[in-house]
Amino acid sequence: MIAAADGEEAWRLLQENGADIVVSDVEMPLMDGFALTQAIRGSKRFADVPVILVTTLASDADKLRGFRPAPAPIS
Repeated sequence: MIAAADGEEAWRLLQENGADIVVSDVEMPLMDGFALTQAIRGSKRFADVPVILVTTLASDADKLRGFRPAPAPIS
């Protein structure tokens, strides 16, 4: 397990170390969990890595945002 203090650090560590699964809070500094998930889904290398988002956000809009399709993969 590798822990990160914020979303930008998580993205950097994922690129450096890879992962079998990502568990992330939604509310983080610098890059939130939604943006981190978009980066993961938009990456050719990590697009298939399972992501679990943990949050206290409960609105329907927040729930749907977690399922938003990613942009086309980038390298």
